[in-house]
Amino acid sequence: YRRGGRIDLVLDNLDRIIRLRRKLKTSYPKIIWQNLAFRYNEDRIPEIRAHVKKMGVDIFRQVSPYIPMHEDYAEWIPQRGKRGEIAKGPVFVDRVIITPPQIKSGETFELECHVTNRGKKIFPQEHGDDGSIRVGIKILDESKRLKWEIGRIFLPTALASGESIHLKTALTAPDAPGRYFIKLGMVKEGRFWFEFHHQIQERTADVPLMVQ
Repeated sequence: YRRGGRIDLVLDNLDRIIRLRRKLKTSYPKIIWQNLAFRYNEDRIPEIRAHVKKMGVDIFRQVSPYIPMHEDYAEWIPQRGKRGEIAKGPVFVDRVIITPPQIKSGETFELECHVTNRGKKIFPQEHGDDGSIRVGIKILDESKRLKWEIGRIFLPTALASGESIHLKTALTAPDAPGRYFIKLGMVKEGRFWFEFHHQIQERTADVPLMVQ
């Protein structure tokens, strides 16, 4: 993330500042350690906090780094909520039906789903590619790794908190036969996927798709 950064140089300079501050018998400057939480270090945050506080840091602050809320960055995005537990977010999309159940490669099929606004804010009426809330559709391989984004389902009307709507769309099956999954989740266009937003952490609908 910080390419070319040297943690040994950071810690050495921090130690020099703390020792000089003690020598001068002053409480200034105040030292704040700002820790970026990633999936690969989130389990070590208590250890990091204890270490830097022992060094003499005044304030330990944990923040989320800027990471695009997208599947390509999933291995970097923290999984844990504010209290350290693995977050279990709301389900916005369910009751997914694929027709016909047996699909040939390259064939068009119909997908239906049920969307419920389980948030506190209204899903506004469609207003273009910057900020509109839609159902995003992805194809995953049999190991549930992302292969493609294959479409969107627009909300035909605004959806208030607690309201639901039934939606359908036509899609084209992959050209190569095999076992896939269709992943359905909400996306705020140009901003983030609900699944990867640290405050929402939507639980997506992952539906098997057999292509003959």
